[in-house]
Amino acid sequence: DDPIIGNKKNPITIVAFEDFGCPGCQAQTALFDELISKHRKRVKVVWKGLPVTQFPHPTEQAQIYGYCANRQGKFEVFKTMAFENITKLSAATLERIVIDINADRTAFDACLQSGDAQLYVDKVKQVAQMLNVQAVPTVFVDSKQVTPPHSVEGWEHLLGIDYAIE
Repeated sequence: DDPIIGNKKNPITIVAFEDFGCPGCQAQTALFDELISKHRKRVKVVWKGLPVTQFPHPTEQAQIYGYCANRQGKFEVFKTMAFENITKLSAATLERIVIDINADRTAFDACLQSGDAQLYVDKVKQVAQMLNVQAVPTVFVDSKQVTPPHSVEGWEHLLGIDYAIE
């Protein structure tokens, strides 16, 4: 059920616990997007939405909406718009994003009402607790927690991939 950014068949997997209300996650996601764009055939990111932000808006509802957007194959565009509205993730903003990403409203509402999204978010919280995730972003590569580099070149070095564009 996790959103996967990049080709699911790519050999290098990064698992990232992130939150839509976290500026550090916003910056890290931008790096991931650039890294994936540069290395389309090598890297993918498994997004683990971990709602930790409480102010100015609690982000648990944003994670739930992200789950339902993912069910329609619209997670990446939802993620982009959520981060564009990082300080304004109110219920009204989330509803506007659903409209702007052109989600199937009937299916989206059914997803919200099913409770599956809340179960998913709760499961991510449990996994984060088992892995002793202390903050977001928290990133794992090859089942090991890593300190996220602050540049695409740093990620390339950490992952052992060359700097050439694919």
